[in-house]
Amino acid sequence: MQGFYKYEDPTMHHAPNFVKNKAFTLLSTDADKTQEVGGWKWCDTEDDAYTYFGVTKKLTPEEFALLTPEEQTAILNA
Repeated sequence: MQGFYKYEDPTMHHAPNFVKNKAFTLLSTDADKTQEVGGWKWCDTEDDAYTYFGVTKKLTPEEFALLTPEEQTAILNA
């Protein structure tokens, strides 16, 4: 899902349309969304955000159950 992402351990925050605080406002309609501002970075997908911030996404038990046994084993042995 496109949007602005910010990682604050252990939470990945997502703002699909805008981020506003006292110091700046970021809009999804801004022409240049390539720069990180205040820890917020525009990414096309959630996976892109995890990659950008160098964080491994934590799966919910439901998501883990949907993986193949081989994928589950790889995660458990990582």
